[in-house]
Amino acid sequence: MGKCVSKFEDTSRNFDDIKNSLKTGDIVLFSGESEWSNIIKVATDSNWSHVGMIVKTNRLNNNSFIRNENDEDENLYLWHSTDIPTGTSIFLHDYSKINHRINNNINDFVQEINFNPYFCKSGVQLNPLDYALKSYRGKIAIRPLVVQSEKWEKMIEDNLIKILPWMKNESPKLYEQDYMSMLNAAKSSNMVSSRYDNSTDSYFCSELTTHTYIKLNLLFEKVNPEAITPKMFSTENDLINDSLRMKTNNQIYLDKEIFLSFNKF
Repeated sequence: MGKCVSKFEDTSRNFDDIKNSLKTGDIVLFSGESEWSNIIKVATDSNWSHVGMIVKTNRLNNNSFIRNENDEDENLYLWHSTDIPTGTSIFLHDYSKINHRINNNINDFVQEINFNPYFCKSGVQLNPLDYALKSYRGKIAIRPLVVQSEKWEKMIEDNLIKILPWMKNESPKLYEQDYMSMLNAAKSSNMVSSRYDNSTDSYFCSELTTHTYIKLNLLFEKVNPEAITPKMFSTENDLINDSLRMKTNNQIYLDKEIFLSFNKF
């Protein structure tokens, strides 16, 4: 290991300089420092311990999934499943207030909700991207989703609107507690399942991201989400990228990693 992280200092970009170019479907890769992160990295022979997907939308207002006509800006979120309990998941709050509170008084906001057991949970999260990335301990990279035609861009936008209710429905679900299944996935060669099954009570990070790509019509349903690891979303393996190219006839693919640096809050 160490190949990707070692080139971090030479290739990193400031997050604030590129965030306006980010869009739904971009992949976020994390190299964590916790004990569980290190276990994942060793077991999968990878620099990466966590993965999530960027969501860009202005249709999360007032719990209705309807565009807020008074808000022309599209907001950025991280859709992922994490073993770290947080209280910043959008689906736990009033959408019309959360971004204002985070942008204007983030420290008080985080202190209020992260120590409130009613709000704080692990598992499936839709977190404001700024907070999720800037509060992370470890290295982070973005793999931009390259979309080569307006037709495919519109498909992703339309499909995101369709799956927002599914995302909200999945948000109460917890992080997968059967850690051996993640470790077994690292050894598995069975990346194809005979039948797509989206009924699950809990998610690993790569499992949720794969399900979401399938629902966005970016991957074939025969891809087995339970057999996917964070490494497979990276250039270390590129299995997901190969499947993505095949599904879209090379019209959509994941670009190389952009390593991120951050300004402090």
